[in-house]
Amino acid sequence: MTRLQEMSLDYHFNVEQEVGSSTYSFFGFNGTAGVWRIQALFDAGGWKDRTTVEDMDLAVRASLKGWKFVFVGDLSKVSVWKKFHVIYAFFFVRKIVAHWVTFSFYCIIIPASVLVPETHLPKYIAVYIPSTITILNAIYTPRYE
Repeated sequence: MTRLQEMSLDYHFNVEQEVGSSTYSFFGFNGTAGVWRIQALFDAGGWKDRTTVEDMDLAVRASLKGWKFVFVGDLSKVSVWKKFHVIYAFFFVRKIVAHWVTFSFYCIIIPASVLVPETHLPKYIAVYIPSTITILNAIYTPRYE
């Protein structure tokens, strides 16, 4: 796994777990640095290594038994600027803008250039647009040190 993939995965887990925790909803427990109550482990039937995702298996079983999860990613205060950045970069750009750009590019522009012979899509557009979206996503992925 590359460093970029690790950062994006870390960012995904942080957002997923913070949102799940703030709404007292189930979120996937990814196993790293987790703290469990002994009673929750017993109620859920204990740690079972019969699956490759034993941490998630335990989290699902504990959730079904009524246990709630709390995510504490960082005990320090989060600035208003960082909150705005997460809302803008993750929820608006990644969940709305990126999907519309990708959809229009791959489902409308490229098929139109193939199906309508009069249109011409320069190769640099077919290379630079997806590359730019990927690079911008990589640059603006928050890093947690």
